Amino acid sequence: MRRHSRYPQNGKVRVSWEGSQRQQNSCVAKIVDISIQGMQISCPEEVPARAIIQFQFLDKFFKGSASVRSCTRHGLSYRVGMEFCGGLQWTAPSAEEPAYTE
Repeated sequence: MRRHSRYPQNGKVRVSWEGSQRQQNSCVAKIVDISIQGMQISCPEEVPARAIIQFQFLDKFFKGSASVRSCTRHGLSYRVGMEFCGGLQWTAPSAEEPAYTE
């Protein structure tokens, strides 16, 4: 069971990270869901586990860094699960919006 509820999202996020050959990678990804301490995105590129991602939401002022906890193939894209770094926390929406847990 997860520690925090997840909230489905439909926004986009710009992400960047350093690859295994120390090259800089970046893309725009779809936000799948978010919780107080992390989020899951659908990314067109594979991101290595433990990579540090810099992110910025495109439609809201929320940005920071996160550590990649998992990256699995999902159709033509990758599902990337990440945990926010440096004490960053997302503020959950009001009680009227549904949350779900896995």
